[in-house]
Amino acid sequence: MSAPDPAMLRVCIVEDEARLRELLVREVAAMGHTSIGCPSAEQAWPEVEAGVDVVLLDLNLPGMSGMDMLTRIRAEQLDVAVVILTGFGGFETAVESLRNRAEDYLTKPCSLADIDRVLARVLERKRTAEREQAFAESARRVAEAEPAIRLPVDVDGERSARTVEEVERDHILAVLHAHDMDKPAAAAELGISLRTLYNKIHAYRQQGFIN
Repeated sequence: MSAPDPAMLRVCIVEDEARLRELLVREVAAMGHTSIGCPSAEQAWPEVEAGVDVVLLDLNLPGMSGMDMLTRIRAEQLDVAVVILTGFGGFETAVESLRNRAEDYLTKPCSLADIDRVLARVLERKRTAEREQAFAESARRVAEAEPAIRLPVDVDGERSARTVEEVERDHILAVLHAHDMDKPAAAAELGISLRTLYNKIHAYRQQGFIN
């Protein structure tokens, strides 16, 4: 079984109107993502539990409502971005959706450009999280693989090994100095976002490792 394409999102479209559901499945696939359509929350739930990145969710559904599904997703702490699609919502519904951490709230008829924009935002956040996770895992492997460098910690001669945080810090600082503090180039080599690198630099400066 091949690994999922990192350039794609797995999108579940929950819409009871068949023609609109088929249109959205087709157009989301044309945007470069994997898409599946379900006519009800009950039928969509196994797909969500199995693992999707995004749910495009109509609020007015037969059986379990879209709002109930959103509430259940958050109650079970599933890592899923939920985009509300509705033709019947009002201000209170929008507020409740955002309170339940909906990614966006789109009223029908919404444009395909609006959907593409929201999915692009979710995809960029996913890529950033994956890069940062890969970097953290790389730092952990380096810490485990390298011989323990012992550091004095008290007058009795007791010593401790470097922590993962220390290995990560030294690696980041080495890459920064190799690039003459060119932060975009360093972030690209490290495989982390520029914002994450700036946060690391700020922390190291407070700790006295950078002037």
